[in-house]
Amino acid sequence: MTSREWNAQGCPPVTTVGDIPAEARSGLHIDSELFITDIPRECVADCSTGGVDAYPAVSEWVDRLDFSVNRENAIDCLEPYGAWEREELEAESDREIAIKILWLACGNFSEWYTEADAAGITEDMEGITDLSVVPEDFQPKCGFDVFCLE
Repeated sequence: MTSREWNAQGCPPVTTVGDIPAEARSGLHIDSELFITDIPRECVADCSTGGVDAYPAVSEWVDRLDFSVNRENAIDCLEPYGAWEREELEAESDREIAIKILWLACGNFSEWYTEADAAGITEDMEGITDLSVVPEDFQPKCGFDVFCLE
């Protein structure tokens, strides 16, 4: 994936996530696991840009996906990263916690897509919507197709 500046102007709302039309969803809430199939590849690309502050893009995607997370699980997940003290995380809004989780998950998914693209698995796909297309013997060295709030 290439790094690019985020530009939300003219950014259409997400019409599907996986197989679920946007109008049928009440938001994307993550209790314990976020799968690569849960979010559009465009989201992964926008939210994992190297050398560019991705906060504006991640913030926009949180809104577009109506993305939320289980607060306690997310704080438990974020604390070991060492970038935030627990008290600091507990003072954050639910939205800011969701932004942090989506940002980290997209970085993880970006690494998975990079290796999958190199292996010829996803190079012509907009994103993964069905993990059954991924060969069982595909073992990426970095990145996973699931981000766990553990």
